[in-house]
Amino acid sequence: MAAGYSNIVTLGEPRKRTFLANVNTLIAARQAYCNQPRAATYYVSNSGGNDSNNGTSTATPWKSISKINSFIAANTGGNYAILLKNGDNWRTAAGIQVVAPNITIGATGWATATRRA
Repeated sequence: MAAGYSNIVTLGEPRKRTFLANVNTLIAARQAYCNQPRAATYYVSNSGGNDSNNGTSTATPWKSISKINSFIAANTGGNYAILLKNGDNWRTAAGIQVVAPNITIGATGWATATRRA
């Protein structure tokens, strides 16, 4: 027996198929939930944004992580996406504080986004 694995359960073939079918069902349900359309999408660019912008397009992005956090705190119903511009860098100790359900945090653009504390 492998070290550290004293409680391994071996499933017989019928139980293994049932287990895998249940796992696949859960994965499919989660993917369907995650792929639901969002009510709104907001854009953030440290290089070209301004926190007084409305953030609703790549032409009018927000600038800061603090703007994202204040928006999330004021809009706890969720159902929106926040896309950070790839290639931009933000320095923050707090990070993005997701306190609402059903929020997508992603990236848009052409390079790799980074976060530095």
